[in-house]
Amino acid sequence: MTVVATSEKITRHANTYLLYAILGLVAGIITRLTDFFPYDSLWSFSSIATIFGFWIVTVTLVIYFSDSNRNAAINVLLYLFKHES
Repeated sequence: MTVVATSEKITRHANTYLLYAILGLVAGIITRLTDFFPYDSLWSFSSIATIFGFWIVTVTLVIYFSDSNRNAAINVLLYLFKHES
């Protein structure tokens, strides 16, 4: 019974790690695509990748939805690592 519970826990954590890695990749791609917007228009989103508020809020959400402190640390690492790739 313990082995089954441990296996399910590992599978669940692996799925969340994969989810946050994908979310980080998507956030990185979106922020890089905003570089194509013009700098001098009303809709100039080109600096979103350098705005710390965006990354602070998204990392806070990643931490909030994590199961434990260790899990939060791994999730944030994967989220930000994929963003920088």
